[in-house]
Order: sequence, then C-alpha cells, then structure tokens
Amino acid sequence: MKLKTITLLPGLVVAAVAVVALLAVAPGQANAAAKTSTTTKSATKSTTKQAPAKKNTKKPAAAPASYVYTAQPGDSYTLFARKAIETYAQQQKINLSQNRIIYTETNLTVAAGSPYLNLGQQETLSAATVKSWVTQAQNLSDAQAALWNVYVPTANFDVSHVGQAS
Repeated sequence: MKLKTITLLPGLVVAAVAVVALLAVAPGQANAAAKTSTTTKSATKSTTKQAPAKKNTKKPAAAPASYVYTAQPGDSYTLFARKAIETYAQQQKINLSQNRIIYTETNLTVAAGSPYLNLGQQETLSAATVKSWVTQAQNLSDAQAALWNVYVPTANFDVSHVGQAS
C-alpha cells in the first residue's frame, strides 16, 4: 500500500495543534483540576511551623491595555502571541513554564482565527485576553501542562526580534 505525503500549511498545523489542545484540556477540566489540586494541597499541609514568607514589596507593573506588533519577515501571529505572553509575564513577575506558554499562545492564536500576516501589518493583542489565557495556563494541572511538552523542543522562545520594525 502506498502512503501519500501531505504538506500542511502553517495555519493547518496551528489548527491541528489546537484540536490536540482542545482534546487534552476541555474547558471545565482545567478549573476542576485546579480545584482538586488546591483541595489536595490544603488537605496535606503539615502542622510544623514554617518561617514566614518574605513579603514581596515590589508591585508588578501595570500591564498596558494592549500589545501592538508590526509583521516583519518570519513573524507570525503565534510569535506575536508568544511575545505578548512573555512580556505580560515579565511585567507581572510571573514565572510561566515553556509548555504553559505554548498552551497560552496556541489558544490565543486559535481564538483570533489563526490569521495570516502581511509584511508591515499591525496586530493588536488585548492585554485582558492575554491575562485570561495566562491564568488558564497557570490553572492547568501538571499532567495537563505536561501534554504540551512535546512542542517545547522545537519552539524558539527568543522573541526579542518579533514585531519590531527594522
């Protein structure tokens, strides 16, 4: 039997990833897993005294209302999403793992309709939408987040050049 090789367009790859993501994490599962995780943690707390945690006196910077990027050669909406996520996380002093960044960027891209970009095209990503998806990513169970590890080795998390006019 002969096998056909099919070349997928970048948008179809994102759509395929989105399908996997939606199958891996149904909308109610992330919240349920977060609640279960919280319940389990509180039930297993020890009674030994711990040193009080140091208070973080630095407040996170206020996130801008939106992130605006201009498409350059090699840019994609997914890279714009990744840059917005990393910028938001840095501003809010949030440590977001790479697999959770990929979860967030995939969902941001799919929610936006996986748009193609033209050179010079400006795209605006709402900070509220980025925040919402980052929060959902933080609420994934470790098992759910681990499903996204398959994409980490091939992702370039250096987004310093993305969306920047030359």
